[in-house]
Amino acid sequence: MGRDLTEIPEDLPNDTSTLDLRLNNLRRLTEGVFSAVPKLVYLHLDSTNIHEIHDLAFINLYRLHHLYLSQNSLSTVPCAAFQIIPHLTHLRLSGNAISTIPPNCFEGINNLYGIELDNNRIQSLHEDAFSGLQELRDLNVAYNRLVAVPEQALNQIPNLQTLRLDGNPIHIIGSDDFKNVSRLVSLSLGNLGEGLDIEEGALSHLSLVKLTLSDNSLHDLPVSVRNVSSLVQFDLRGNFFPIIFESWFENMAELQTLNLASVSLQFLFEPALRGLFSLRTLYLNHNALESLFETTFQDTQALKSLQLNNNELQTLPAGLFAGLTSLESIFLYNNKLTELPAELFTDTVSLKYLYLSGNRVVTLPGDIFHGLHSLSFLDLSLNHLEELPEELFDNLTSLELLYLHGNRLTEVPSSLERMMTQLREVSLDDNPIEID
Repeated sequence: MGRDLTEIPEDLPNDTSTLDLRLNNLRRLTEGVFSAVPKLVYLHLDSTNIHEIHDLAFINLYRLHHLYLSQNSLSTVPCAAFQIIPHLTHLRLSGNAISTIPPNCFEGINNLYGIELDNNRIQSLHEDAFSGLQELRDLNVAYNRLVAVPEQALNQIPNLQTLRLDGNPIHIIGSDDFKNVSRLVSLSLGNLGEGLDIEEGALSHLSLVKLTLSDNSLHDLPVSVRNVSSLVQFDLRGNFFPIIFESWFENMAELQTLNLASVSLQFLFEPALRGLFSLRTLYLNHNALESLFETTFQDTQALKSLQLNNNELQTLPAGLFAGLTSLESIFLYNNKLTELPAELFTDTVSLKYLYLSGNRVVTLPGDIFHGLHSLSFLDLSLNHLEELPEELFDNLTSLELLYLHGNRLTEVPSSLERMMTQLREVSLDDNPIEID
């Protein structure tokens, strides 16, 4: 890899199964160029400046399963060259200059499982572009120039499970666009631009497990999406939801990951997270939240990771985390918190990682961490702490990493001194600690 080669080395072992030629300058592949290595299974040709491939370049490579040709200079798909690789399962053509895919281009490659065509210049897809690919499961055509969902082309791949259409100028998702890909479980429609309209019924017949609608400037969650009850992962980051006061997700009882980061969120009303009984990971970071209701998380009892960092939070209700006994990670750094209620972490008995850096906390209740026997990481750095209660760390029997730098501490409590043999790392830099 990366040896400035301009041609394929001649001294390759005959039994080579993986050949990595990335970051060279091969430019073109001639007839039978890999004839010396007929047992290839993986062939990496990414970033090799290839602009021309002979029809018989891959002849006799009957074992080849994975062919990677991303970040090259191909302007057309070398269909004939691929059609003589009968057992090909994965083909990567990302980042070329391909504008069209001829009809029946992949004819005879009956085992093709995944095709990556993202970051090209494709404006439309012929209805027979993927004809015969009954085994195709993964298709990536993100960041091209498609102006509509290629419904007719998708009709040829009924077993498709994962489809990425991100970054295309598609403004309407029609009610029939995915009617013949009923086995789709992962659909990515991020960054399609402003004014995205998802018509009623467009997703209703699908049993989607993962849905991405990030960076679309959505101002509301389309009604057609709210009833996709099979979702496990839902990505809505980068939209515009300053206020969420409805129960958008109450029909998504299976949802485990919800991403609402960077949506300009200022108010998250009590019903917003209603019905999310299976939620494990919640991203609310990089928003403008100033406060939260005590009952905000009352239905999310299975939560394991909660990201609230980079908001404008000034206070937290004492019972905010009540009942969250499975919570393992809380991210509260870079807010404007000045104090924390003594009862805040009473129920978070499984907590392992607690990030509180970059706030304005001056003092802490002495027993605020007393039930956190599993806590191994605690970051209190870059606050305004002037002193620490003597009993603050008494019950933190699993603590290994403690960060207190960038505060206003003048002395170290003796309880912390007793823990020094337990801690793997402790940071006290940038404190005006007086040493006797």
